[in-house]
Amino acid sequence: MTKIRKQRRAKRYNYSTNRRRLNLKRKKQPTIEESALKKEWNNLKSIRFNMESMGLSFDSNKSVSKGRFNKAGSTSHHAEPLPDKKAVRKELEYKASLPENVKLRLSEPDTQYVIYMMENYGEDYKAMARDKKNYYQDTPKQIRKKILKFQKIPELFDAYKLMKEQEMNVIDAS
Repeated sequence: MTKIRKQRRAKRYNYSTNRRRLNLKRKKQPTIEESALKKEWNNLKSIRFNMESMGLSFDSNKSVSKGRFNKAGSTSHHAEPLPDKKAVRKELEYKASLPENVKLRLSEPDTQYVIYMMENYGEDYKAMARDKKNYYQDTPKQIRKKILKFQKIPELFDAYKLMKEQEMNVIDAS
């Protein structure tokens, strides 16, 4: 099988790139946003040394051995004993165990679509599926899922309920 033309042509040296800047960028220490890591991080040491001293794994392939997780992380190649910074690992494990705050969103057209369907049909999903405004030909289950998602978003659903209450008050007043 023949090679692509780009692969066959001779490689050219790029004179316009600054090799020194690229090398410095490659060697640059990473920026750390996590407060627990930032507090214990030593910029004078390598990434591997910092990670191992905190009880974290630098190379996940080496830390997993024979199907079991090696709690000590990868084996250290340093002669001096590592300082004990296990609190960082425990704090990271605690933060990972916290439930993630999921932000639900629904687009404006979908919101209008759901409100239209709820006002006209209530909870008759089969009738909603046959409606002429069902442009995407959603099945009754898909429409039901969209409505449930709409009801789980407090900002949208509370505004909808408030609007319905105001309409009821206007009707009662007249």
